[in-house]
Amino acid sequence: MRFAAIMIATALLTACGETPSQEANRVAPVQEPEAPSAIEPASEGETDPATENVSAPLPGTIETAIPAAFVGTFDETIEACGRPGVYRLQLTPKALRFHESLGVVAEVKIVSPTSISVTADYEGEGEKWRSVRQLDLTDDGGQLVVSGDGTSFTRVRCP
Repeated sequence: MRFAAIMIATALLTACGETPSQEANRVAPVQEPEAPSAIEPASEGETDPATENVSAPLPGTIETAIPAAFVGTFDETIEACGRPGVYRLQLTPKALRFHESLGVVAEVKIVSPTSISVTADYEGEGEKWRSVRQLDLTDDGGQLVVSGDGTSFTRVRCP
């Protein structure tokens, strides 16, 4: 029985082009070390090589996500950023979260690097609706002006 098993193994290995002695002498390939799991952000004043050549969306283009320059938390004042409040606005690539409503991004029209028009499907206080809001950042990105539906307000970026 043992002899038959050895013969079958030899036949199978021979069919693959290797004999048992060749298989025993084969060296396993060297594996490359894994890349780090987290990317550390660049220090102030340094550029991040991973994002160095990434450009902002071009004006006139239609996107499905809010550009990175707009993503963040905004509130009525810097002091208000430190506590929960009714004037807080959180922007993620796919949503606008107000105090009592959430808007899921349907379309983003790029007007300029500091201005976008966001169409979103909102839900809040038991209602659902679609709305278009204009989002304008100051040149330094420290303030955001939100306008649409006959209203306009300014928020500061929270640290």
